[in-house]
Amino acid sequence: MFQLLIIGLFSVTLCGDLKTDPLPKKWHGTWVGQMKFFPGMPEAVKNSAASGKVAVQFEIEEITNSNALVWRMTIGSDSNRVVKDYKLVPTGKPNEFLIDENGIDLNAYHYGDIIYSQFSFEEMVLIARYELKEDQLLFEVTTGIPIGEKQLDGKIQTWKISAVQSVLMKRRTLDRREGE
Repeated sequence: MFQLLIIGLFSVTLCGDLKTDPLPKKWHGTWVGQMKFFPGMPEAVKNSAASGKVAVQFEIEEITNSNALVWRMTIGSDSNRVVKDYKLVPTGKPNEFLIDENGIDLNAYHYGDIIYSQFSFEEMVLIARYELKEDQLLFEVTTGIPIGEKQLDGKIQTWKISAVQSVLMKRRTLDRREGE
């Protein structure tokens, strides 16, 4: 009983700031940085990154006559550029959004200054995390693959962290855009 009480109090503490508002404007803008890959860079991006890093631009902006936001990430530059043009759509439930990846909806949850999204693809689990730190935005994707046999009658599975993509982006100011 005591454990249930602690879990209940913990849940109330975590969820105390639930809101159904759209993503606050402090998230909006254009963010730029260099993505790092751990333990190594995927083959698909090696050609565009001689330094072991890849340029990233992330845009969050309002869509006219919509409650959705532009959620666009451009990875790489020039001919090796990949544009992921998605939308962030509030679900109407507290702190819950959908990242609309052109017909594939991924749930995302906004708590404090962090947005979390977790999904699986084939045998992998991916966890995406966006953390706003004043005029910086940290974006990380962790990829895990199952290892070893399931334990405790199949209830527990150990996962190996097979890759991490990480970029600390800075807000691009209007002055910098005009000078380019």
